[in-house]
Amino acid sequence: MTTVLQNTSTSEDLAHNNEYVESDLFREIFFFASALMTLIGNAVVLVTLLKSRNLQKIQHWLIANLAIGDMSSGIVVLIFNSPTAQLHRWVFGDFLCTFSGFLLQMFAFQTIITLACISLDRYYAICYALHYRTKMTKTKFRLMVLVSWLYPILTCSPPFYGWGHYRFSPPVISCMMVWGPDVEDLVFSSFQGVTCYITSGVIIFCYIKIWKQSRKTFITNPLTTPQHEILQQTTLTNLVKKELKVAKMIIVMIAAFVVTWFPFIIFKALQKHLPTHVLERRTTIIAERVILLLFTCSTFVNPIIYSLLDQRFRREVTRVCSRRS
Repeated sequence: MTTVLQNTSTSEDLAHNNEYVESDLFREIFFFASALMTLIGNAVVLVTLLKSRNLQKIQHWLIANLAIGDMSSGIVVLIFNSPTAQLHRWVFGDFLCTFSGFLLQMFAFQTIITLACISLDRYYAICYALHYRTKMTKTKFRLMVLVSWLYPILTCSPPFYGWGHYRFSPPVISCMMVWGPDVEDLVFSSFQGVTCYITSGVIIFCYIKIWKQSRKTFITNPLTTPQHEILQQTTLTNLVKKELKVAKMIIVMIAAFVVTWFPFIIFKALQKHLPTHVLERRTTIIAERVILLLFTCSTFVNPIIYSLLDQRFRREVTRVCSRRS
């Protein structure tokens, strides 16, 4: 009887190990494939923006800025995360753990700040359509790009000075910010959390205003409106219609960022407070893997969104590729 039980236990262990190896192999392949898709997809975006005269407008600086951040994140994943997934441990030392964690965190904040800047641009393009060029100047766009890099560098670099920590997290195969009980870790994570709240507030504010302005723009009464105001209203309506198409695409990009990033952030925040038996449940492990896969998708979804929703961008990509061939 004891022999039968031992054999049963052994077969269960083997089945569990095989399942672990298969899932781990899938994770390795997925990490490598996603990093490759990130590099190729965002490189295509940058080349198209650079080569196409129709897309060389100051508004597209922010799209290029977003692509640079995503592509850089893909490079970090390719250099550090892919080998780590294969070796099942961190082999690059403490400093590179802090450095790679800093880069991933910085690129994530660069992305959300850039999305907030794009939302502001859409707000002015729709709510102040007739005065857009005077309100959104090259200087303001340069300032937005500068802030999108400088602020994340400042807020994500304190671990280099001994305030807060980046540590290797085996479940996500990368070095991440520590949501620990130490005072410096709590202050560090809370400060970054406030940044997420502020940028999210900016995005929500902009799109509420855009929604109100779009409703107001499309409601006119020709019988009571003077002729010169009707002409102005027609011009405004045409401008708003054009900018709304871009705004809808940006909403999809923001939604994609929320879907891919927020489950990961929430899970990491709760992970320290969940008991061990809950973390070891099969459902929790599966949920963690799904969250990780979503998180990995965050860097290559934007080029897919451009290709699916922006007909003009799709046309320019085809034109640039046909020239190179």
